[in-house]
Amino acid sequence: MLQRAKLFVIISLLLILAVTLFPFDFSPEKLSIQEITKGFHHVSNPLDFIVNILLFIPFGFSCSWLMQLKNRSGIEKILAVLGISVSLSTIIEVLQLFLSGRFSTKADIIANGLGGFLGCLSLILWHFYLSDSFTRSRKFLKPRYLVLCLISYLIMMVWVTIPLSNATTLDNWNTNFPLVLGNEATGDRPWQGYIDRLAIFDRPFSEEDVQYFFTEGSFALSTPNSLIAFYQLSAKGGYRDSTGKLPALTWQGHSFSERKAKRTKEAVYVTDSQWLATPIPSSLISSKIRRTSQFTLCTIVATAKPEQTGPARIISLSSDPYHRNFTLAQEDKDLVFRLRTPLAGENGTNVEFLIPDVFQDTNYHRLAIAYDDSVVKIYIDELNRIYSWQLMPEAAFLAKSFLTRFSYEGMLSYKILYYLLVFAPLGSLLGLLSLMLRGKLMLCSLLLGVGIVFPAGALQSFLATGNHTNLNSTNFWLSIAIALSTFFLVRSGILLEIAPLPKPAT
Repeated sequence: MLQRAKLFVIISLLLILAVTLFPFDFSPEKLSIQEITKGFHHVSNPLDFIVNILLFIPFGFSCSWLMQLKNRSGIEKILAVLGISVSLSTIIEVLQLFLSGRFSTKADIIANGLGGFLGCLSLILWHFYLSDSFTRSRKFLKPRYLVLCLISYLIMMVWVTIPLSNATTLDNWNTNFPLVLGNEATGDRPWQGYIDRLAIFDRPFSEEDVQYFFTEGSFALSTPNSLIAFYQLSAKGGYRDSTGKLPALTWQGHSFSERKAKRTKEAVYVTDSQWLATPIPSSLISSKIRRTSQFTLCTIVATAKPEQTGPARIISLSSDPYHRNFTLAQEDKDLVFRLRTPLAGENGTNVEFLIPDVFQDTNYHRLAIAYDDSVVKIYIDELNRIYSWQLMPEAAFLAKSFLTRFSYEGMLSYKILYYLLVFAPLGSLLGLLSLMLRGKLMLCSLLLGVGIVFPAGALQSFLATGNHTNLNSTNFWLSIAIALSTFFLVRSGILLEIAPLPKPAT
């Protein structure tokens, strides 16, 4: 039993390291006390906090089990597990500073420590309070009941997943919204800063197109046929669409003063009292994009204030603060992008995309935002600085369940939580069923193939077909890994070894 406890400590530790540090491509660029201290200033979102707690519960549980076998007291176990969890979390958060696309927060350390504590506490509660109830309930577990539960669970999985396949199209876009720069059409979400140019296309840019925009500041020869609108803005006026398809932008709010355009002659300056908008709806943008569910938005902007709230609207295709097709905005120092889909709602707030610290300076930033069916890609200043979200299935399911803002650094957490919710119960049910079939190796093998591999493959095939994408092999193997882990955890009878069955009375 001691060897098995050590094995589960190692497995839970490797799981934590794989989830938090993959793909292990460390860069020494931030190797300084100042950079390490600065790196902990990111803010954790609530869902990410919950996932960090869940991630450390198995580690706390297995460590507590190991110490229980060495006859440690309850207080000793709790203090030791808490100390080990916090220390491990601190090391991981520091290492994450050297990984691109990973962000460290103090809240993660607290969450991981809490997860270790809850894991330790759960073992103590199991040992003293729950083991007898579990032992008594085992005699009521019948294979036919478990098969019925398994079939019901698979039906529920299909029922929940089907609506998600069409949740990210853009066919619900409204064609009556004006294009607004620097505010909402109602004038109550102002942004202060500079906008150089704005181009909108009805297809997603390739990497070559994005690279051309970043290096040349213009657009490749392959793009004009898909160009819907192009506004070459300058402080001297003349805010017409170069394609001639859309209405010109006109000043809203107070009258424009050229004295305020003091930073550059090639950018327009918008403030809390003056902004630009088309006087009539920009219907062509909405109608073309809603047909394809694809677009690219390219712009060059610079904030005048590193901290603005609202979120402060930079570019918006909307009628008021509560109805939009898309909005590029600034919240504090972060970039926020809202997109209207059946999933995100009419305001695009059920799913928001957030990238931290984009506006921590007043420099110009070249932004390219591409959408292709269910994939959002935001490029900032260079091709390698890309933030990508795949909205199906984890974001869709969690947004409908929790209504949360999706930050880039939290996407791995969303994915893990989604597949845990879907495949951990499946693996547990199959594990219990296999315990009822001891000695029937062929039947258990068939159970694994039909009950784990088939649902994982079917889910990814269904989502790929509905989303017009390729089958995601990473999600497929993640599904199998989670289901197999819970299957063998139950199959091994780990809980029965921690709290052995009472011997018959003599």
